[in-house]
Amino acid sequence: MKKVLGLDLGVSSIGWAYVEMDRDKQQGRILDAGVRIVPLNTDDATEFTKGNSVSPNKDRTQKRGMRRNIQRFKLRRARLTGILGRMGWLQPGSATQTDDPLEIYGLRARAARERLQQDELARVFLALNNKRGYLSNRKAQVDEEEEGTDYLERIRERDRELTERGITVGEKMYELLQENRWATLKRRTYSRASYKAEFDRIWETQSRFHPELDDQLKLEIGERSIFYQRPLKSQKGLVSKCTLEPQKRVAPKSSPVFQEYKIWQQLNNTMVDDGTQLPYPLTLGQKQTLFSLLNDKGKLSVTAVKKAIGFGGKDPIRFNFEAFEGNYTRSALLKAYEDAGITDRQVPQVDYTREDNDFDKQPAMQLWHLLYSSTDQASLEQKLAEKFGFTP
Repeated sequence: MKKVLGLDLGVSSIGWAYVEMDRDKQQGRILDAGVRIVPLNTDDATEFTKGNSVSPNKDRTQKRGMRRNIQRFKLRRARLTGILGRMGWLQPGSATQTDDPLEIYGLRARAARERLQQDELARVFLALNNKRGYLSNRKAQVDEEEEGTDYLERIRERDRELTERGITVGEKMYELLQENRWATLKRRTYSRASYKAEFDRIWETQSRFHPELDDQLKLEIGERSIFYQRPLKSQKGLVSKCTLEPQKRVAPKSSPVFQEYKIWQQLNNTMVDDGTQLPYPLTLGQKQTLFSLLNDKGKLSVTAVKKAIGFGGKDPIRFNFEAFEGNYTRSALLKAYEDAGITDRQVPQVDYTREDNDFDKQPAMQLWHLLYSSTDQASLEQKLAEKFGFTP
């Protein structure tokens, strides 16, 4: 008797049957059967049929993130209203919000140029707390600049207009509402820096008329209330352990050590096919020549590799790789040095003669670790100046 497991794969279910068959006697019986239902709604099923991966937790995660953002906004608003209430600028139960955007943006435009009453200025601060601009951490900014998305480009264009004209976000919005009473402002996103510049200008203007607006109060209202941004939580616990040394974490892709290891791995796996004999590996001298080139460059073409090891660019030489990846971290640093006009020092090289903690304390590793781990641009510039003598 032959046993067969049959599967019926559907979009939202998987049916199965375990049968016993005797082909000679043409007899059989079902030993067991069942069905597994995949809980997909209509939208998820549509994405699944298109071949897109669907996570059942995606929608729940998005909604949880929205709830967290709303809660954090309410905490900032409660802190701000508490400060304004203690100052006597905001009375309990007073109406601070309005359905008329022309009114509130008019107050913001006036606040940057002329004196406002205390209750009016309190409404301006609450309006800035409601919408405070686009902000991303330092590493995300780098990735987004490389992508060059239309969304980010539009934000940069709007910011440039404010800088060139010397106006604030509130003044620009007020202009648009004066031109068209029903203009849509919701999709006009500006960077966090533009909103901070508006806050600084408003504070500078109003502090001339309200002596209580000192530096300490500016810190409480601005950095600790309106523009407060909690630091990102460390995700080091999610980094995998090394399979060869289980006590250590795996190295990031941008690590100088991994970048050099990657080059040597590819060079050691490279085979040369000249058509006259079986493919053969590179010689040690050829590997060292290519490593010197790849360690300073992000990538080499096959033609460049041929020329580097003594062949002509058009010679019928083939490799088992279509391109050769180099040291992306070092090449990025070399380009940064060149763009900044730094000629009195070189990009530090990794010294493999150092061991244990002394290895991580060498300049090459410390420079990379600063660039890799820092999320704040200002603190990064300060540490680079202190440890390496760079000037902003």
